[in-house]
Amino acid sequence: MISSASGQVYDLERLFARLNRRHFGGEIEKPVLTWSQRRARSILVHHDAAYNTITISKSLDAADVPEWFVEYILFHKMLHIKHPARLIKGRRYYHTAAFRTEERSYPQYEQAQEWLDRVVRKRQELRARAA
Repeated sequence: MISSASGQVYDLERLFARLNRRHFGGEIEKPVLTWSQRRARSILVHHDAAYNTITISKSLDAADVPEWFVEYILFHKMLHIKHPARLIKGRRYYHTAAFRTEERSYPQYEQAQEWLDRVVRKRQELRARAA
């Protein structure tokens, strides 16, 4: 279900345009960009190639989430458009060497990985408390 690219804090259209210009020379065709309907915490972002959509969890549309982190999440999915999955000996590879090399070119890559680790750890702690 499509909602809007314009969130309470971040505008995905604006972020996409900036990333596309800076990192891809404007060559990535813009998919439908949308925030999720709910504040999903288990899936932060989803790229659906069949429907040409990128859906980002509404939980990231918050003032306490740095813009560079939302950009990184979007950048990662844009890389999936540029570097589609490859089928090698019957197995799908989504994160090829070329993908990973380009992913590391994101200026705040290391910070984004640390932030992602914290988000994942927090999610695991919440699940453990609920169990």
